[in-house]
Amino acid sequence: MENLKAVKIQAVKIDPSVKDSIEPQPPYKCFCCFDSGIVSSVYLSAFVEGKNDLPFLCARRTCETGKRFFAAYSVTDEKRRVCALTEDFTTQAQFQAQFDTRLAATSCEHLHTWGLEAWQKAYKNPRSIDVSKILGVMPKLDRAQRN
Repeated sequence: MENLKAVKIQAVKIDPSVKDSIEPQPPYKCFCCFDSGIVSSVYLSAFVEGKNDLPFLCARRTCETGKRFFAAYSVTDEKRRVCALTEDFTTQAQFQAQFDTRLAATSCEHLHTWGLEAWQKAYKNPRSIDVSKILGVMPKLDRAQRN
């Protein structure tokens, strides 16, 4: 410890006009289906009448996963049989019976816009958590209770 020399640390001034050059990217490309191709939103009742308990396919024009679902939706039984590795394959009617396609592309675009705006708002104004309040609520344990 005697060999340690005192080192002075100088604070570096940061120019407030310079912002971070890297902006965080949204976690999803499509906020309508969250890149899953299947839409599950609390706002669906505003866009589609009736309920049939089937998941909705994302019809947003730029959603790659939604496009893949719609491509599989229209594949004929003959092509399905060729692509299947076994004799048991899902027919076109069976596949189509699993999904609802009544959600319009404009509705998906609205859902995407709302989700993206919510993400941007949350990113720009993150809520701070007061840890002291959380810890104050937690019961204090003595050593016997901890072990």
